[in-house]
Amino acid sequence: MIALIKDLKSSQIQELEEKNICVFNNIEITSEDVEVYFEDIEGWLVASENGKTIALDTTIDESLKNEGMCREIVNRIQNLRKDSEFNVSDKIIIELETNNLVEKAIFANLDYVKNETLAVDLIFKQNLESKSIIEFDNISIKAKIYKTN
Repeated sequence: MIALIKDLKSSQIQELEEKNICVFNNIEITSEDVEVYFEDIEGWLVASENGKTIALDTTIDESLKNEGMCREIVNRIQNLRKDSEFNVSDKIIIELETNNLVEKAIFANLDYVKNETLAVDLIFKQNLESKSIIEFDNISIKAKIYKTN
């Protein structure tokens, strides 16, 4: 019986789930005979419905991490703009405290960061003097923004 159950096709398992019974090789198998369960595969999100199964790769590669980090930075810079009462159309210069992880992410997405924040320049400085701090996840860096003429 175990070998028989192992050979069930997904359509037969679906039939068993829907009708509580299926016939395989002239043997009736009921939902009382078996326990159907699904296990997630690490790094994948799987869903099944109406005989269709979809699997999404949820692994976050370096490019996605960098993009996400830049989105967080853009959000924090936009908040600094608002707190500084800058006009929506004001061009700015951004200074950020040196941080290898942040620099790598920003340089991989520099056009996006500059376009979204209306920055004409973005500068990394060691020992940046500023009370404004950009914080998210495990990152905390000082930041300054200036209006340009």
